[in-house]
Amino acid sequence: MAEDELLFRLAETARVKGEKAEARNFYQNLVKAYPQSRHANRARLKGALAGTTEQQLAELPLLDADEVAAPIRAEALYHLGELKSDEKLFGRCVKLDP
Repeated sequence: MAEDELLFRLAETARVKGEKAEARNFYQNLVKAYPQSRHANRARLKGALAGTTEQQLAELPLLDADEVAAPIRAEALYHLGELKSDEKLFGRCVKLDP
């Protein structure tokens, strides 16, 4: 198994177990070591969601980019819309991933 796959699975396991800090650490390690991995943007999203509100507000907007797959971008916008109570972000989310 490739190391990026292993890191993603370890992160997901920690997340499911409720170990947010450990999950966030695995996600961040994956992104740092394998920024072009097929798991990188999903790890950026899940890592942000495992962080504090301040971390989420800082990191989720980074996924609002054309090169990010529409489902991941839409999910980031959805969570950002929730945090900011911003209906415009919800609207953009739906347009990206109806």
